[in-house]
Amino acid sequence: MTFSADGTSHRSINYNSRHVHLIAEDYTSPQGSSKQRVTRTFGIQSSKDGSSEEAIADWERNLKAIIDLYNNSPLGKRSGGLLKFIDLLIKLAGMNTDHCSKEKKDARLLEALKAWAVDQHLGEEKMLEMTLVEIHDYFKKAEEEMIRKAGGVNKWNKLSDIKKAERKAKMIEEAVAELGKEVFNNLSDEEKRLFQLFIWAGCGCHKDLNTIRGGYLAMAAWWIENELDQERPVLLANRDNDPVVQEREAALGKGDTPTPAQERAFHKSTRGAIKTAEIAGAIFNHKDKKKGHHDIFRYWWWEHSYCNAAAALIRYGDEFKDFLESLRINKQNPTLNHMESNLWKALHCTSTVTELAVLAIYAEAISYPYMKAIRTSDAQKKNMLDLGPFYSRVYNHMQKIIEKPDILIGKDLDLSESYKTATLDGEKWQNPAVVEKIFDLIPTLPHFCNLLIAFFKGAAQTWERFTSEFTPGGLINEATAEERELAFMPAANDENEGLLGSFRRLMHYQPQLTRLNYNALTMFFCNNTQEFMATKFTEEEDYQYIHKLGHEANGEEKKRRKKLVDFRDKRHAEKIACKEVQEQNAKATAERIAQLDLIFDKEKVPELKGVSLKDQLRLFKNEGAPNLQKGPMPTKVADIRQALLDAIDLYTNGTWKLVQDEETETENINLSEEEGDEENEEGEEDEEDEEDDWEDEEDDWEDVENYDSESE
Repeated sequence: MTFSADGTSHRSINYNSRHVHLIAEDYTSPQGSSKQRVTRTFGIQSSKDGSSEEAIADWERNLKAIIDLYNNSPLGKRSGGLLKFIDLLIKLAGMNTDHCSKEKKDARLLEALKAWAVDQHLGEEKMLEMTLVEIHDYFKKAEEEMIRKAGGVNKWNKLSDIKKAERKAKMIEEAVAELGKEVFNNLSDEEKRLFQLFIWAGCGCHKDLNTIRGGYLAMAAWWIENELDQERPVLLANRDNDPVVQEREAALGKGDTPTPAQERAFHKSTRGAIKTAEIAGAIFNHKDKKKGHHDIFRYWWWEHSYCNAAAALIRYGDEFKDFLESLRINKQNPTLNHMESNLWKALHCTSTVTELAVLAIYAEAISYPYMKAIRTSDAQKKNMLDLGPFYSRVYNHMQKIIEKPDILIGKDLDLSESYKTATLDGEKWQNPAVVEKIFDLIPTLPHFCNLLIAFFKGAAQTWERFTSEFTPGGLINEATAEERELAFMPAANDENEGLLGSFRRLMHYQPQLTRLNYNALTMFFCNNTQEFMATKFTEEEDYQYIHKLGHEANGEEKKRRKKLVDFRDKRHAEKIACKEVQEQNAKATAERIAQLDLIFDKEKVPELKGVSLKDQLRLFKNEGAPNLQKGPMPTKVADIRQALLDAIDLYTNGTWKLVQDEETETENINLSEEEGDEENEEGEEDEEDEEDDWEDEEDDWEDVENYDSESE
């Protein structure tokens, strides 16, 4: 039995789709005499957050809910057996997800949960073989150890009954697990492998998607690595950044330095084949039906040719140009809007067309044959764990094209026969017209071969990373045929991705539909529920039990929503409380540091430890030590001491000064300037007094003259 899962968000709520792949009874066979490999869905479950810990908690809740439902049902009671959570986990042999780190962590946590279940199972089996006296003595020793760890009998007696019960439950679990580990160590290697068997594998479709991304990034980097910045694909800035980018170009043309805003707009703008495809999609098939040229484009296209969707920008590049020109002419204001102008520029850019051609030829040689093989394997229910040789063949074919690109784009190739060496499977091209168009364009694309090799190199490197679980010597490669069969998983994760997509689409058209109703419909049709009921529901009480569950489910949706709201409110309150504690701690630390003095004695630095050492580091930083102003603060004791010694040397050499010393010097300078100003003012006052005296004397002379004149 293996699990698979995937997650997404819808209207700010996290949702997860989960499936199980196992061998189950074929209900169509007479008296259930045959088995078949099936995939069953757990439905769509909402999650409080997107953490792996919450995902594992959801797995536990779902499995335990199924176990309780079965054990309490008339069918489960008639079977005479009891389904246990541990028994389910022991049968878990692997997990299939996409390649994101969160899903990989989910798989690791499930593997750890299975290891716990194995220890519990083996421990319980061992206890069944022990006498009551042996069991009593074993748990008595474990209880004595528990009391000792609690601090002795006196401290144990002071604990509340709830705390005692919690510790006793943990003690019993650990004691059983310890027994299980002893049993496990005595098992044969083959038995150990079966108990430990847990294989993770990534979705086959995601391998190709990530490989294309890796190849494209390598191709985009080739322009810069070869100093061909001026020949890169034309920049396709959006409407807001385009004027700023033009201002940057004008500034560079004048020999001026661009502003930070201009540099940011330039580096935020993108270019190349992927951006061109995005623009074309937004213009001709926008997700908002009120934007773009949906039906107008389709009517025009049907009038001129029959379009094959694959590699349309290469195969029908001229037709796209004609449509844009027709669009421009038919507008009231005969000009293309900004997005249409970007597409026009891209279609007339040789470098952009080159990248488009590389993407198209890679798809024809690798992606299409690979996806065809993956889809065929999935439809035929082939085990993904058996695809290791096929994945190796994909990598080897990439290497062949890197070493000898002529097998793909050679001048002397006959297009009608070239597919035999060019494609991954040696079968005919999926779109021969696209390949023919690319061959016609190659003479006009000077960097095509170099970009093709760069793309395939990047793709090959990425392919190695995303198929690492199949490397020689790895768990899958070393697994036996029996182990691979136990850990069967489909080649792609289509079940989960498809279920999430259908859920979002259905909720868009039927927003009043509850998750419970959606799961009821989905699980009824996907899990072969009707045939199960026809075979297993042999008594009236079976139907009565289902009706009872249906009535009890009323209000479940309301409870689910309340749990989500309560969780967010709780997390909000915890963050506020945490922030307040951080602020209080920061304030207390600042007050403590403010009362300390800097230590400039280098011999005392090695004696500093713990809080004292860190306080000196903060104090030196606050006082302006230049070696502590940039970059992260050192965290290791040796690094902190070295940073303090460096700061002391810089202070001794006069490279930096304490803030208070600088303030003292500033005050002295200001004081001397004030004294100089006072002297100048006194001098000016003396001069003014002298001028006043001269004026008084002049007035006196005037009085004398007036007196003499009057006397006369």
